[in-house]
Amino acid sequence: MFSPPSPFPEFFRRCLPALALLLLCLGCGSSEPASVMSAAAAENPEEPNATQPEVVTEPEPVVQPPDFYPARGDYAVSHILISHRTAEAAGKQLRTRQQAKLLSEELAVQLADDPTRFEELAKQHSDGPRAEEGGRLGSVYRGDLHPLLDTALANLAVGAIHGEPIETPFGYHFVRRDEPAGRHWGALHVFIPKIPDNEDKGLRLIKEINEQLLVDPLEKVAANYPNDLYGPRYTGSFTAEEMRLPARLIQTVRELDINGVSPAIELEQGWVYLKRIELAVRHGRHIVISHKDAALPLNQTERAREEARTLAEDLLEQLKNAPDNAALFAELARQHSDATTRDQGGTFGPMLNVDLYYAVDQALDKLNQNQIHETLIETPVGFQILRHADPTQEPQP
Repeated sequence: MFSPPSPFPEFFRRCLPALALLLLCLGCGSSEPASVMSAAAAENPEEPNATQPEVVTEPEPVVQPPDFYPARGDYAVSHILISHRTAEAAGKQLRTRQQAKLLSEELAVQLADDPTRFEELAKQHSDGPRAEEGGRLGSVYRGDLHPLLDTALANLAVGAIHGEPIETPFGYHFVRRDEPAGRHWGALHVFIPKIPDNEDKGLRLIKEINEQLLVDPLEKVAANYPNDLYGPRYTGSFTAEEMRLPARLIQTVRELDINGVSPAIELEQGWVYLKRIELAVRHGRHIVISHKDAALPLNQTERAREEARTLAEDLLEQLKNAPDNAALFAELARQHSDATTRDQGGTFGPMLNVDLYYAVDQALDKLNQNQIHETLIETPVGFQILRHADPTQEPQP
């Protein structure tokens, strides 16, 4: 149902820039209260007048632009690492452990004096990933980081910085817990692999595609070359801080207008076109019938592909005979679906469109409220039965 964490082919993923530096803050070989200084001090309110009733003022809700959404993960974090030559993954670091300790203590004083300098100090001193971007790592899940960093983040309020350096095998760390909502982008991509000893074929294909893009959208052009390229597929949603894509591809998408298409971008294993997609929130219900021959089989199924198709077609026929029966859809999902959403009667959402499989999103976008898609949708996890269902309008079964 949902796009895998990286929708690119395996050989494309291998060509993405190495993220070895991320190990500096990950809990390699490990596993998912500290002094805290607030990023901004709150003023003490005046004592209420004893003769007047206290007036409680509700804060104005923060209205975010349409492309701001909650980030995936449990925390959003910025990070400063002071490494040393005896630390793990230190590379060519020459600093001694004692020098690293002294520097981290100096940074603690500077951050205590002015917490707003966190990003500046990260750019100047951090040996960790994303130092040049102020140490912003984006969203992480519990267990992604070293346990000591995980514990510190769990005890921080949004906007607060852990006030003392945290020592791990990788060096001395400072962490700041950031606002988990951020501006999101999404894209569709088409990938053209390089063919060993025949790179000219790819270049000729790019020339043809470029000419067709003057008239037709990328999705339509890609459909003309089913045996020569991969796509169209969604990249999934991402923020500027996330590392799901190489930084230059993220920057390319950010610079595109909605529905704008990039030139072919050369990578080690091929070329990629990127099209920026307007983000939209989707809701629905689905039943996934997986099989052992699927690219991403679910639930350790041993079901053959044709057996899966037969079962899915039988379920779809039952549902088409009772299109308004949400309870029946939920019951069949619980009984037969191989997706984890079966426990919720097949309900998914709210989700961003680009975090779904492309075929699922395209089908869902064309359905009316409570309508069932007339045909099965085949995806890398198996056959899917899809029903548009907005929980704000649909009674729960």
